[in-house]
Amino acid sequence: MVQRGRKSCPTALERLSLPAAAPDPNRTKSTATLQKKIEVTPEDVARGLEKATNTLLEESAFANANGNLRVALEKARDAVKKERQLTKHRDANGLQEQQNVELTYATSLNLALQCGDSRFCFADVAAGCKRTTSWRRL
Repeated sequence: MVQRGRKSCPTALERLSLPAAAPDPNRTKSTATLQKKIEVTPEDVARGLEKATNTLLEESAFANANGNLRVALEKARDAVKKERQLTKHRDANGLQEQQNVELTYATSLNLALQCGDSRFCFADVAAGCKRTTSWRRL
Protein backbone atom coordinates (compact mmCIF):
# COMPACT_ATOMS: atom_id res chain seq x y z
CA MET A 1 0.00 0.00 0.00
CA VAL A 2 1.49 3.30 -1.15
CA GLN A 3 0.69 6.51 0.65
CA ARG A 4 -0.14 9.60 -1.35
CA GLY A 5 2.66 12.08 -1.78
CA ARG A 6 5.38 9.63 -0.73
CA LYS A 7 7.46 7.52 -3.01
CA SER A 8 8.16 3.98 -2.00
CA CYS A 9 11.69 2.61 -2.07
CA PRO A 10 12.45 0.75 -5.30
CA THR A 11 12.69 -2.99 -5.01
CA ALA A 12 15.77 -4.91 -6.10
CA LEU A 13 14.13 -5.72 -9.44
CA GLU A 14 13.26 -2.07 -10.05
CA ARG A 15 16.80 -0.98 -9.14
CA LEU A 16 18.21 -3.30 -11.80
CA SER A 17 16.03 -1.75 -14.44
CA LEU A 18 16.81 1.87 -13.54
CA PRO A 19 18.96 3.62 -16.17
CA ALA A 20 22.52 4.42 -15.14
CA ALA A 21 23.28 8.05 -14.48
CA ALA A 22 24.88 9.78 -17.43
CA PRO A 23 28.29 11.33 -16.87
CA ASP A 24 28.20 15.06 -16.22
CA PRO A 25 29.67 16.92 -19.24
CA ASN A 26 30.65 19.87 -17.02
CA ARG A 27 32.86 17.65 -14.88
CA THR A 28 35.92 17.25 -17.09
CA LYS A 29 38.71 17.65 -14.54
CA SER A 30 39.82 14.50 -12.81
CA THR A 31 40.06 14.37 -9.06
CA ALA A 32 43.80 13.76 -9.29
CA THR A 33 44.38 17.24 -10.70
CA LEU A 34 42.21 18.80 -8.03
CA GLN A 35 44.11 17.31 -5.14
CA LYS A 36 46.85 19.56 -3.89
CA LYS A 37 50.32 18.15 -3.97
CA ILE A 38 51.78 17.33 -0.61
CA GLU A 39 55.44 18.11 -0.10
CA VAL A 40 57.40 15.79 2.13
CA THR A 41 59.55 17.90 4.43
CA PRO A 42 62.63 16.70 6.33
CA GLU A 43 60.60 16.98 9.53
CA ASP A 44 58.03 14.56 8.09
CA VAL A 45 60.76 12.08 7.17
CA ALA A 46 62.23 12.39 10.68
CA ARG A 47 58.80 11.82 12.22
CA GLY A 48 58.35 8.70 10.10
CA LEU A 49 61.78 7.34 11.07
CA GLU A 50 61.07 8.03 14.73
CA LYS A 51 57.73 6.26 14.51
CA ALA A 52 59.36 3.25 12.81
CA THR A 53 62.02 3.13 15.52
CA ASN A 54 59.40 3.20 18.26
CA THR A 55 57.46 0.42 16.52
CA LEU A 56 60.60 -1.74 16.32
CA LEU A 57 61.27 -1.12 20.03
CA GLU A 58 57.75 -2.22 20.94
CA GLU A 59 57.96 -5.30 18.72
CA SER A 60 61.28 -6.23 20.34
CA ALA A 61 59.79 -5.94 23.82
CA PHE A 62 56.71 -7.97 22.87
CA ALA A 63 58.85 -10.67 21.25
CA ASN A 64 60.96 -10.93 24.40
CA ALA A 65 57.84 -11.14 26.57
CA ASN A 66 56.55 -13.98 24.36
CA GLY A 67 59.85 -15.85 24.63
CA ASN A 68 61.04 -15.21 21.05
CA LEU A 69 64.53 -14.11 22.03
CA ARG A 70 66.03 -14.34 18.54
CA VAL A 71 63.26 -12.17 17.05
CA ALA A 72 63.58 -9.74 19.96
CA LEU A 73 67.31 -9.38 19.33
CA GLU A 74 66.81 -8.86 15.59
CA LYS A 75 64.17 -6.20 16.21
CA ALA A 76 66.45 -4.48 18.75
CA ARG A 77 69.30 -4.40 16.20
CA ASP A 78 66.93 -3.00 13.56
CA ALA A 79 65.73 -0.34 16.02
CA VAL A 80 69.33 0.79 16.65
CA LYS A 81 69.98 0.93 12.89
CA LYS A 82 66.81 2.93 12.30
CA GLU A 83 67.69 5.33 15.13
CA ARG A 84 71.13 5.87 13.59
CA GLN A 85 69.47 6.64 10.25
CA LEU A 86 67.27 9.15 12.06
CA THR A 87 70.27 10.81 13.71
CA LYS A 88 72.17 11.04 10.40
CA HIS A 89 69.07 12.43 8.66
CA ARG A 90 68.64 15.10 11.33
CA ASP A 91 72.33 16.04 11.17
CA ALA A 92 72.23 16.29 7.38
CA ASN A 93 69.12 18.51 7.38
CA GLY A 94 70.04 20.81 10.26
CA LEU A 95 67.51 19.39 12.70
CA GLN A 96 69.92 18.73 15.59
CA GLU A 97 67.75 20.65 18.05
CA GLN A 98 65.03 18.03 17.56
CA GLN A 99 67.34 15.18 18.55
CA ASN A 100 65.51 12.70 20.78
CA VAL A 101 68.06 11.63 23.37
CA GLU A 102 65.53 9.42 25.13
CA LEU A 103 64.99 7.41 21.95
CA THR A 104 68.74 6.92 21.54
CA TYR A 105 68.99 5.76 25.14
CA ALA A 106 65.96 3.46 24.82
CA THR A 107 67.26 1.74 21.68
CA SER A 108 70.72 1.21 23.14
CA LEU A 109 69.34 -0.06 26.44
CA ASN A 110 66.90 -2.36 24.67
CA LEU A 111 69.70 -3.84 22.56
CA ALA A 112 71.81 -4.39 25.68
CA LEU A 113 68.91 -6.10 27.45
CA GLN A 114 68.13 -8.30 24.45
CA CYS A 115 71.81 -9.28 24.14
CA GLY A 116 71.86 -10.16 27.83
CA ASP A 117 68.64 -12.16 27.64
CA SER A 118 69.85 -14.19 24.69
CA ARG A 119 73.22 -14.87 26.35
CA PHE A 120 75.12 -12.50 24.14
CA CYS A 121 77.53 -9.86 25.34
CA PHE A 122 77.00 -6.23 24.43
CA ALA A 123 80.58 -5.38 23.52
CA ASP A 124 80.15 -2.83 20.78
CA VAL A 125 76.95 -1.49 19.25
CA ALA A 126 78.63 -0.95 15.87
CA ALA A 127 80.01 -4.49 15.76
CA GLY A 128 76.73 -6.03 16.87
CA CYS A 129 76.39 -8.73 19.46
CA LYS A 130 79.03 -11.44 19.76
CA ARG A 131 78.74 -14.72 21.59
CA THR A 132 81.18 -15.08 24.47
CA THR A 133 82.46 -18.34 25.87
CA SER A 134 83.06 -16.93 29.36
CA TRP A 135 79.36 -16.36 30.04
CA ARG A 136 78.14 -18.24 33.10
CA ARG A 137 74.60 -18.66 34.14
CA LEU A 138 74.08 -17.36 37.66
